[in-house]
Amino acid sequence: MTDDSWIARALSANPSTPADLLLTMANSQDRSITVALCHDRPQGLMPAEVAAVLAGSPHVPVRTGLVVRGDTSLQLIAELAHDPAARVRLFIAMRPYVVEGVAFDRYAIDETYELLARDPEPKIRSEVLINRDVPGSIKLANAAGSGHEDWILLRHGDEEQSLAAFLRLLSAADPADRKAAVTEGRHQVPAEFVAALLADPQTRFDAVRHCPLTPEQADELARDADPTIRARLAGNPSTSDDLVRELALDSDEGVRRAVLHRPFIPIDLLDSIAEPVAPEQRTNPVYWMLDGPADAATVAAYARSRSVIHRRTAANYRGLTAESVAELAEDEDFAVRLMLTERNPGRVPLSLLAEIFREWRGWTIHWMLRNPELPLAFLDQLVRSDDPQQRWYAAQSGRLTAEQRALLAEDPDPALAAYVDPARPARELEQLLASGDPDDLRKAARHPDVPVEVMWELWHRIAPAAQPG
Repeated sequence: MTDDSWIARALSANPSTPADLLLTMANSQDRSITVALCHDRPQGLMPAEVAAVLAGSPHVPVRTGLVVRGDTSLQLIAELAHDPAARVRLFIAMRPYVVEGVAFDRYAIDETYELLARDPEPKIRSEVLINRDVPGSIKLANAAGSGHEDWILLRHGDEEQSLAAFLRLLSAADPADRKAAVTEGRHQVPAEFVAALLADPQTRFDAVRHCPLTPEQADELARDADPTIRARLAGNPSTSDDLVRELALDSDEGVRRAVLHRPFIPIDLLDSIAEPVAPEQRTNPVYWMLDGPADAATVAAYARSRSVIHRRTAANYRGLTAESVAELAEDEDFAVRLMLTERNPGRVPLSLLAEIFREWRGWTIHWMLRNPELPLAFLDQLVRSDDPQQRWYAAQSGRLTAEQRALLAEDPDPALAAYVDPARPARELEQLLASGDPDDLRKAARHPDVPVEVMWELWHRIAPAAQPG
């Protein structure tokens, strides 16, 4: 391709590019053009017939590009699992980790994983066995001889299989095996193993955090000169509340922080040691509340604590009760209210939505605008706001009704009116296209109101270079 190389990317990225033009681009089989289709086409806007053509591309980057798209159908993924290129099959085996910006309940059907679990490539078989999306039954059926057999039995085997694998891993020569047994959490480490695990430099760090400790062992570790060991002790569920209270006064900030993040820390202790957090200060979430065993009632209790980091974390919890949403919506910390709104835009009061859209300038505003949970009544408020920034937000939501678009098409801000006007004069875009400036050209070609005939004209500028193969 020539200095017109921007055209394929612009046409691919434009949400208004018609399906027949996209199909023509896909059928060109040109590597650069079809790679652009895979990587620049907005999620959810790839027509099925275009994806089917791309799946038959002679170019491996195009086929892997389809695998990492979130809108590629599971049926097409199943077909690509037979791809002759190991790289394509490997990307499918790793799909939960390579799909960008989207989370799904499933990333491939069971039959796809069953096929890849028997793949001739060891790396692909190995990725299937460690893929969180793969059912345990498939992992168990293919564990033998994989090098992961005991790890799989530990996690997915029945109680007898799991316990036997657990004990073998605890006694293994490889410290990675011993660490896996200590940290998995399905079985409690027997007392007779604990002293050796604590004494071994390769397992000590994890043993301090996960092993059941005697009062004597815990007391000794609380006096350890290494603050990282004391911090790990602060997170151990077997550490007594009295010792936790002592660690809460530790001279090392990291140890005190570990106490704050301790799973199920008594709320009276938490309230006694919680420190002020400035509104602009960034904090790490309390991960056990989001990823661990916490339920809505537990999260609700911590949402009422003095600890800002716990309230911020609670605001990100998807299963909040209506009462917790109402309480957090009134929280004194702006970040709590912001995170609550980002996660639950359909559940917070409209007054809080108005505050966040007025005060916050972060990129998550645009993410919230496209969240289908954002109430249409609030979008209408933005459309009719006296603040031009609010009206711009509405225009950028992609969810305007015809009536709202017509209203904003008469906006006193001429740039906003031009942005939403579906009848934007073609000559404005043509002037940009004729300007010779690459930025103007790219901007015009990506605009959703660029006339279809202009898109086809752009395509014909590069079509002669788009030969199959």
